Amino acid sequence: SGPDPTPGTAPAPRPDPAPTSGPAASPTPALTSHPSVDTEEQQP
Repeated sequence: SGPDPTPGTAPAPRPDPAPTSGPAASPTPALTSHPSVDTEEQQP
């Protein structure tokens, strides 16, 4: 997101879009799991 000398030449190899579709997507489902617990805690 910075070392890219040509942001319009190789926007695909960027590591930004990779994590979103790669194993880094783990944090996404984790957030969904958090709210679930919050709702249960809120409900007596």
